[in-house]
Amino acid sequence: KNLHMALCFSPVGDAMRNRAKKFPALVNCTVIDWFQPWPMDALYNVGQKFLGPIEQLGPEDSPTRQGILDFMPFSFECCGREAG
Repeated sequence: KNLHMALCFSPVGDAMRNRAKKFPALVNCTVIDWFQPWPMDALYNVGQKFLGPIEQLGPEDSPTRQGILDFMPFSFECCGREAG
């Protein structure tokens, strides 16, 4: 009676946003599980990429920036653990 499908998209970059604009049912009529396990270094690299342009965090070697970057993988891991 029901059709079940699994679609895998990376939420990083423009591709997911563009697909969601073209096909809104991908987001509106589905269950999305954002908390799949990722390697800690991948989570760190994603945080580094998106926090890189934020000048208010100081230079690359500032303790503030490093503290936030170190916290990012930890926070995603905790959320994934609690959601599971």
